[in-house]
Amino acid sequence: MNQIGMLKQWPELWESAYDALIPSFSNEYTEIVFLGMGGSAIAGNYVKSAYEDSGVRFLVHKNYGLPREISSVDETLVIASSYSGNTEETLSGALAAIEKGYDLVGMSTGGKLKDLLSKHGNSHLLLPTGLVPRASLGAMFPLLARIVEQAIGAEPQITRSFSSELSKLSENEPSQLALDLAETLMSSLPVILGIEHTFPLALRFRAQLNENAKKHAMSFDIPEHNHNAIVPIGIDRDFPIHYVFLVDRHRSLTRNLRRVDFLLSFLSRIGEHYSVFELPRDRSVAESMIALTYQLDFASIYAALLRGIDPNPVDAIAELKSFLAKEQS
Repeated sequence: MNQIGMLKQWPELWESAYDALIPSFSNEYTEIVFLGMGGSAIAGNYVKSAYEDSGVRFLVHKNYGLPREISSVDETLVIASSYSGNTEETLSGALAAIEKGYDLVGMSTGGKLKDLLSKHGNSHLLLPTGLVPRASLGAMFPLLARIVEQAIGAEPQITRSFSSELSKLSENEPSQLALDLAETLMSSLPVILGIEHTFPLALRFRAQLNENAKKHAMSFDIPEHNHNAIVPIGIDRDFPIHYVFLVDRHRSLTRNLRRVDFLLSFLSRIGEHYSVFELPRDRSVAESMIALTYQLDFASIYAALLRGIDPNPVDAIAELKSFLAKEQS
């Protein structure tokens, strides 16, 4: 299925997102609710982090139906994202939004979601085909960011020209950064730590290692990690662990950065292995997040190849979907 080829399409996908017709809104919303699962949901996590200073409330709902804490119809825009268009949890939420009268926008390659939204007169944006959901972030994120900027009247955080930055990163693959990280993680349990707006990157990298490299991995956010998961460090050494820090030293709270500094010193003192990756500082939060994510995505595929594993199939997920389909029939 050419996972590396899919990633190398990101510059083109980013450009294409700027050719898409984004719906206009008569209302300026104070709440955005994202519906999605797995690779189709992570773009919502990224947008929530990138635009959290806008004063708008963001909810990312990864379940059936709508979140219980959703606000009134007048305040809220619901965005449903499913690459296939057939994700049952997302369809459940989209149908609930329609029944309750919420403004709703969807994105998919087609499927039942497109049919549902078309039937009820809701806006739907087509995603490019030929990808797998986890490789579609390069298409989903700019579309979603453009919708949100239009819906809440936010200053743009992303630009069409960012595709050239992605092209430069793509041309440099396989990068030494991605190869070194992949080799380091081959025989260890990755523990990935994010801070504030870098936590979605930790979630994404953990999920990419799960799906591509077929590896167990853990992700935590700081400061929450410091209140529980810090305790086994240096004590539970039944298997090798490699800590991966995703840090933005220019836009994170000072107290949280002090926590990172303590952890780095602590890990060095007891001889535990770690890597630190910084967000680029010369771009917006949104584009900086995507730039680092792009390199980490490559690392997850290289980790699979170094282990002699095909990154493409997700057999357990396919078996689960088959099981659930039989239950409904």
